[in-house]
Amino acid sequence: MSTKILYRIALFVVLLLLQILVFNHIHLLGFATPLMVVYYLVLAPNDEDRSLLMLQCFLLGLAMDISTSTPGMAAAALTLSGLVAPRLLSLIATPDRPDDTFTPSAREMGWGSFMFYASVVTLVFVVSYYLIAWFTFSQMHSLLLNIAGSTLLTLMLIAVFERVHYRL
Repeated sequence: MSTKILYRIALFVVLLLLQILVFNHIHLLGFATPLMVVYYLVLAPNDEDRSLLMLQCFLLGLAMDISTSTPGMAAAALTLSGLVAPRLLSLIATPDRPDDTFTPSAREMGWGSFMFYASVVTLVFVVSYYLIAWFTFSQMHSLLLNIAGSTLLTLMLIAVFERVHYRL
């Protein structure tokens, strides 16, 4: 196996365990819960086969759903995000190297482009996750607070993880 595949498997397992054991127990002000499994999708290489990426997202979401007793919410939201992310990355990637293969990171894309990409992918995931969970608009203010808080907290943690990864 190549080191790229081993790295992706290790990232899958580590993010899943961190989400289940740590991040699912954080509810900042009762609204913000970091959903760091989306970081796996954010770090997907631009040459990743789209079907394979969506399968990986589905499996990651399914594993999260099984461990947290949320029937299909994370699987559906991550699969939708996996559909959007490659197109978004191709739009954001610099035009001077359209055929190059790279893994999205602050080092490759620059902090501004990387955080914009991570923000949009995270927002798609968090909005779809909470809309599936809420399934009603009766308490719109709570829904919006959950989406905003979870998105911001997740993005702050992505920036921290990327800063640590950037230094390595």
